[in-house]
Amino acid sequence: MPERGLAGTSNLHSMSQHYISTKQFEALVGWDRPLQYFFGTVWQKSKKNSDDGIVFATLHLPEGGVGTAAELAKLLAPHIELPDEIRETLLEDQMLNRGNAVYHWNLEDAQELPS
Repeated sequence: MPERGLAGTSNLHSMSQHYISTKQFEALVGWDRPLQYFFGTVWQKSKKNSDDGIVFATLHLPEGGVGTAAELAKLLAPHIELPDEIRETLLEDQMLNRGNAVYHWNLEDAQELPS
């Protein structure tokens, strides 16, 4: 179960934000309410890479995001496998057009993908 909080009224977010941590990577994924798409960025935890450690970002895609949680999961798969619970929450974010929600998911004990 993630830690979850709603942003205060003085700091409104226009998107849901899911912070995910694994042994190798950190990610931020969510539903962008104004732009009506899913977004995601993955960072390598080690400082070996320049570019701030970013290994994937939907901002590098022509559209800046993707239309389905399944498509987002497929793009993230080389780095992070999204568990069903996160996928279901992302779908709920889209269905409710949710913003102002922040989640923290610790997957460090989950099986890591090979690098």
